[in-house]
Amino acid sequence: MKMKRFQQGILVGLLLSVLFTVTIALTLNDERRRKLRYRLEKLRDAVPGMEQIKQSAQETATRARETGSNLGKQVQESSEKLVQQARETGNNLGKQVQESSEKLAQQARETGNNLGKQVQESSDRLAQHAQEILNTVQQKASSSDKK
Repeated sequence: MKMKRFQQGILVGLLLSVLFTVTIALTLNDERRRKLRYRLEKLRDAVPGMEQIKQSAQETATRARETGSNLGKQVQESSEKLVQQARETGNNLGKQVQESSEKLAQQARETGNNLGKQVQESSDRLAQHAQEILNTVQQKASSSDKK
């Protein structure tokens, strides 16, 4: 029960880390876009008459949006991969814990069986020794009766 909660805690921690990382990445991406947009607007205002520069700025803005979009997709894909890896890690840990538990249970059974055998052998020897003492006492008692 404790191990299951531990695994859940690890999984929740990993998920929170992923969400936090995605949030930071998206925030940084938005800040970059705002800065780039601001710079492009300043450039447009500085040279309003040149159509080529405006077109170039628009292309750059478009590329920046596409790059931002691609970065967003990459961050999303990375976060999905992280979540999948976290699940796999959790599953692997669960399997390892289960295997260890089974091994420990088997060792406990073997130890219990060995102890049981040792106790049985000791009690058999004790009973045999008690019988020998009883036989000796009976022999001495019968030989003293004959005298």
